Amino acid sequence: MSRPSPSHTLWHVRCRPDTSPENQRLVLGLLAGFTPLVQPLQPTAGLAQVKGALRVFGVMPASSRSSSG
Repeated sequence: MSRPSPSHTLWHVRCRPDTSPENQRLVLGLLAGFTPLVQPLQPTAGLAQVKGALRVFGVMPASSRSSSG
């Protein structure tokens, strides 16, 4: 039996504590290469909504894969 797909799939990305604000922006820029829905979190983290990107790259989140029995 398969589970319903989640409405949102998020990446929570954390940088090292000593990451400079400039380098955090670079990391967020890399995430923006996968999805335009990127939100910076202070001091050194970010969220990216990647459901559409997963579909484009042909990947399903583990939570929506059917289990075999």
